Amino acid sequence: MIDEISDDQDGLGARKTGDIFIDCLKDPEYRDSSRKSENYASSDNCSTFNFRSFRKRFYEKLRPRSAERFIKHIEDYINAFVLEAHLREKGDILDFASYPALRRNNCANHISFDFVAFGLDLDLPDELFEDPGF
Repeated sequence: MIDEISDDQDGLGARKTGDIFIDCLKDPEYRDSSRKSENYASSDNCSTFNFRSFRKRFYEKLRPRSAERFIKHIEDYINAFVLEAHLREKGDILDFASYPALRRNNCANHISFDFVAFGLDLDLPDELFEDPGF
């Protein structure tokens, strides 16, 4: 869902959306107080409500270490889609050597494993995610 929102935003709007998502994950009572704009998720709009709702359901069963790791993976993902938005805004295209690093985070690869581990009630070891081949 967040990727669909950021696809239509410039770099600043994508950053604001990502920051709101992180704030909702870290604080179950978070309310965005920014003014409505085409480039921003606004106060208690559908996005903010959905982010908080997701957090409530997901964190009920998430283990503490997995929650910390999930936040880091989300931050990596947000940084990647914000960079993509900035590149799109400027009309820049990454070279072949630079693209895989951005794509690895932008496709939410590690987040997918967080969800699988959550669904199977596993606490995957940090070493798995620290392996450069992973």
